[in-house]
Amino acid sequence: MKIIKALCTLLIVFSVIACSRTMPVSSPEFSVQATSSSQVEKAIRHALAGRGWRVLSHKPGQFIAQHSRAGRHTAEIDIRYSSSNVSIDYRDSKGLMYGKDAVTGQAVIHKTYNNWLHYLERDIHSNLVIL
Repeated sequence: MKIIKALCTLLIVFSVIACSRTMPVSSPEFSVQATSSSQVEKAIRHALAGRGWRVLSHKPGQFIAQHSRAGRHTAEIDIRYSSSNVSIDYRDSKGLMYGKDAVTGQAVIHKTYNNWLHYLERDIHSNLVIL
């Protein structure tokens, strides 16, 4: 009985530790003010390059990009854009603890992924001001 209690306690501790590093997957969608979608495209391209994202594919209105840190943490995103909107969606990842929250069923990922998206969104906005 003591072993079962100890194992349950250990499981709870590990769950709390794992959860503290994960959070719901961010899928930013935001408005932009641009004169054309090509201006937004240029702002996105500069933001991606500036943050170390690699463009895997591009067609008008969409980028698929990948970011890798130390070869162990990789994220792939889908960016859709127009002259007035940008949305960034999760596609795939490795080493970023992606999964479903056991309680809510919501997709979660390491908080670093959301930071990467936050900085990317900020850079897109900044680039639109200077381009």
